[in-house]
Amino acid sequence: MWANTIETARQILKERAKEISLIILDACLQSGKPNSMVLIPEARNNGFRGIIIASSGNDEYSQTLLRAGANYKSEKPDAPKIALLVLKKIE
Repeated sequence: MWANTIETARQILKERAKEISLIILDACLQSGKPNSMVLIPEARNNGFRGIIIASSGNDEYSQTLLRAGANYKSEKPDAPKIALLVLKKIE
């Protein structure tokens, strides 16, 4: 599943949070500033129990997502590789 706006992400989480194993969360969704951290507690409140990877080219933004509850951080190009490693760990 793919969401490029906060609203789309909210809809997906509302409908399918319990089916999702892992989220790669960009710090900035259609914004130049971090705005996606609000999705982390919303995901948990909707029943998501998986891993959240903070994905950003800006370490400060990744740290913001970690403080909001993300489990790992990754540079954007490395996020898929980190996701595969994490999924292998939890199998």
